[in-house]
Amino acid sequence: MVVSIQQAELVQGLKALYKSSDYSDFKIICGNDVHKVHKAIVCSQSDFFAAACRFGQEATNGEIRLQEDKPALVKAMIQYLYHLEYDLPDFEDSLEKAVLVFHAEMYSLADKYNIRGMKAFAQDHFQNRAKGNCRVKEFPTAIRTVYKTTVDEDRGLRDVVVDMFSMNMDLLDWPEIKEAVKDTAELAFELLMKSREQEVKLVQPLGSPSGRRGGVSQQGGFRGFGMSSHV
Repeated sequence: MVVSIQQAELVQGLKALYKSSDYSDFKIICGNDVHKVHKAIVCSQSDFFAAACRFGQEATNGEIRLQEDKPALVKAMIQYLYHLEYDLPDFEDSLEKAVLVFHAEMYSLADKYNIRGMKAFAQDHFQNRAKGNCRVKEFPTAIRTVYKTTVDEDRGLRDVVVDMFSMNMDLLDWPEIKEAVKDTAELAFELLMKSREQEVKLVQPLGSPSGRRGGVSQQGGFRGFGMSSHV
């Protein structure tokens, strides 16, 4: 019980610092927003900001400008650093079109600034949103965002997208989603490979692959399709 009370007081103290500029010693500037932050809180959660506070012009001036990022995303990032969670902003577009995309963008921002906790938080919320609302209009834009802002090796959100299709292939009946897949060659390839994996899982328990009509023989030819590797 004592530990819980102490933890609660610590969390409340961090939230109080977020609302106030008391004791702040660094500025994060994005667009017209100036966030007065505390190095001890920001740098302990981000290697990027830790380096910025130690070296170069940012360390000398006591501020850093994030010119390439969206102010709404940076504001949510600062909120996470103090609250260990972030709120959704007030979207100009309808809520149904923006939430999934926002979590995808926060995931990318967390990766950029190496904020591991926020990356996991964004991934969880992206997955929960996708599984609960896989047919909303936001999905096509979210697909493009995920594959544009993450590298091949980062499977956090990509696997969620691929799994959504594997569980709901009728998503491809939607023209907007079909266009998004056509625009994203990597996703199209991953869906093809996922389909192949599922086919193998279904066939293997039935016996040896050699018992099937089609497929690739051990000699390199294609059984049942009138094709061979022999010249």
